[in-house]
Amino acid sequence: MYRALREVAGEINLEAGGVTRDHALLISRAHQRRPANHLFSYSAPDLLRWLDEPSGPLPSLRSDVLVLPRLGNVVAGITDAAALSGGAWLVSAVAERTDDSYHDGACAGSALAVITSAGELQGWWPLAEPIKVEGVCLHGGHGHLLLVNDPDDPAIPAGLYAARLPST
Repeated sequence: MYRALREVAGEINLEAGGVTRDHALLISRAHQRRPANHLFSYSAPDLLRWLDEPSGPLPSLRSDVLVLPRLGNVVAGITDAAALSGGAWLVSAVAERTDDSYHDGACAGSALAVITSAGELQGWWPLAEPIKVEGVCLHGGHGHLLLVNDPDDPAIPAGLYAARLPST
């Protein structure tokens, strides 16, 4: 599977993904040198069958690219995703000053976004604090969210934040 994804996107760093009844989504995170987030979609039933029997042919892949708005003139890369009703996805994104897929850089900010099942940006909400959000979870209904940050310092524990999903 990684070979097929690299044939489409070149360098990849799978940071986010999710599965609904019909779709499986994998997201490779953007950075300064590669400003497009790659959204890889599969039929969920086909992908799950392939995972059970990987010697068969890989299911067909749909690939979209999404360039998010910049934060502090820094490219924003998707760090996590949660499925919303109707096929859209809630994602967290971080703008790090790095031109590498794996090495961290200074955080210029984070945002929440909603992307459609077609890979189009539907909503964009930069966070007031420049915390590096790397996890997002819908919690308890009515748009309640939990966010987790990554301070990139083993001496500083990750923070857990509560938020509400803005209207789209």
